[in-house]
Amino acid sequence: MKEGKGIVAMLQKVSISSIATMLLVILVILLLVSTLYFPIRNLYPEYDTFFMIFGQFIGSIFFILFIIVVAALMIFIVRRVLKLTHK
Repeated sequence: MKEGKGIVAMLQKVSISSIATMLLVILVILLLVSTLYFPIRNLYPEYDTFFMIFGQFIGSIFFILFIIVVAALMIFIVRRVLKLTHK
């Protein structure tokens, strides 16, 4: 049980602003990669397969995150509606 409390305490120390900063950095990197994709692809055609696999990997991660966010938003809305209707 002590180990579980340590993890919870560690997660409570992680602030929302640090998570938002990390996500912003990741978004900026992805925007740069997507903007520079075609020039890089034309300069290094031998890495085209790597770029394709990398893009599919990143896209699938964002798709999974999108599904999680939509599910969390739906749960939040349902809980809010139930809370307001049962007052």
